[in-house]
Amino acid sequence: MRRFEQLARTAKTSRRALILCHQNADPDAVCSAYLLSRLLRRMNRRLKAVVVSPDGVSKVSARVLQHIRFEVGESAEPTEFDAIFTVDTNTLQQLGSLKQAVESSRRPLIVIDHHAIHPETGARASLLISDERATSACEVVYELFKALRVRLAKNEALAAFLGLAYETGHFAIATTRSLKLACKLLDSGLDATKALNIIRVPMDNSERIARMKSARRLNWENIDCWIVATSTVGSFHASVARALIGLGAH
Repeated sequence: MRRFEQLARTAKTSRRALILCHQNADPDAVCSAYLLSRLLRRMNRRLKAVVVSPDGVSKVSARVLQHIRFEVGESAEPTEFDAIFTVDTNTLQQLGSLKQAVESSRRPLIVIDHHAIHPETGARASLLISDERATSACEVVYELFKALRVRLAKNEALAAFLGLAYETGHFAIATTRSLKLACKLLDSGLDATKALNIIRVPMDNSERIARMKSARRLNWENIDCWIVATSTVGSFHASVARALIGLGAH
């Protein structure tokens, strides 16, 4: 409970907050950043929260942002803010061009994630809110809403559902906990089919070609009963990685 109190104290004493996602931010990153910005505003109406994803967001995230009617910038100067937050970013390396500025800034850094936090990032952070049992960053931010007794509006519930659905591969790797949360979010009046269609982006030919090239260049080996596959491509890295897993690699 102490960490939630520290978060609330930071929000109430700040006028400007910078919320950072990782580069090429996916829907879980942009949705958790959106939710956090809304929560901070609930705690301090005078606070202005700015969300930034260095070098932009992914194609599917751009669709999500249109539906939740929210903007994410591509650059910022950390020293212009009273506090810095990161979501779905377990290492400052993922901040790209902003990494050094965040590291050298003396502003409080609050790290919120569902991945294991890199030791260097943990050493720089003023506050760590991390839950490795959660399947998405949205799930972690939802717990902040719950701990602070703040109810989600319908658009916030949509953002939480989209981030959760995307991060769990449309619930293919969902846990009992995340499925229960999805049901709660749907109870706010969401249409599950319409929501899931937002994060279903048709694959264009360039992405298809990248996947096929990766298969042609594929190498694999057995390591302690794990099939580890490697390949080389110049773009669509995440999509290619998913394709290799789809082929059978662990």
